[in-house]
Amino acid sequence: MHTQKPNRMTLIRIPNKLWLIRGALLINSYIYSKQRLEMSDSVKFVNPEHIYFFSRKYLANRFKSQRFNKIDFYPARPLYPKGGIKRICVAIFFIITVCIYYMSFKELIITPSQLVVVSK
Repeated sequence: MHTQKPNRMTLIRIPNKLWLIRGALLINSYIYSKQRLEMSDSVKFVNPEHIYFFSRKYLANRFKSQRFNKIDFYPARPLYPKGGIKRICVAIFFIITVCIYYMSFKELIITPSQLVVVSK
């Protein structure tokens, strides 16, 4: 990793779909036969441009190993569609996810992306 000067922050926006992927796999294991699952050629919620999905625990440990002493995770604000009902729905969804984040004592992030803020 790149060397960071003291009292500086780094902000990274990353996909937050690992929980969705694991949940879909768990649900599918109850719905579909083992044979059908073995024949599957795709995984739900995986975008081809995102090859890796990291858990918060893995990322926190990785940053700690690089001597970052403050590591915080936040729900990332979504990309809003232009106007209309979709924009309103996305805004309401984000407000709900932020409420869930704080009600879970900053443990549960259910937005499609998350922000990782680290500093030394």
